[in-house]
Amino acid sequence: MGFGNYNIVCAAVVGWCGKVDISSIYYVMIKRISIILVLALSSCVSHLTDREKELHEALTRIDVFLKIDPNDAELCYWKAQALFQLTRYDESIKWASKGIETHADIPQLYCVRGDAYFAKMEYEAAEKDYEKLHELWPAWDNSIDKLWDVRKKLGKNKN
Repeated sequence: MGFGNYNIVCAAVVGWCGKVDISSIYYVMIKRISIILVLALSSCVSHLTDREKELHEALTRIDVFLKIDPNDAELCYWKAQALFQLTRYDESIKWASKGIETHADIPQLYCVRGDAYFAKMEYEAAEKDYEKLHELWPAWDNSIDKLWDVRKKLGKNKN
């Protein structure tokens, strides 16, 4: 999608909403599309080096937006997710924790941080995050699966 299409979408949104600050529309659209698209495409790439390249590109874009809004929980999540996929678990934990500091009600932050703790074999910390994930998002089946897996590692499940 080129920038010409952004103008069409923004014009449609402005027409629908009335007076809207076009810079905020551009910010939200470009932030989400550029980051999510790069991350989504990176998961489809078959060669690890290509995938890593795409993840690094996503991190570069995320950092640009973090300079604009360093407390954006969505950006903290996407940065933590990209770092997790690059197996940079300590950094992933740091960024998920930063998002949780300002937005403790976002379950995805607990999920990615719990996954990073699990990958580091810090099962007690992972269990706490998965419990919070399940509390915030009980309808998501994966939260139960994650709790089961970590409790199995901790010897709390019999099967």
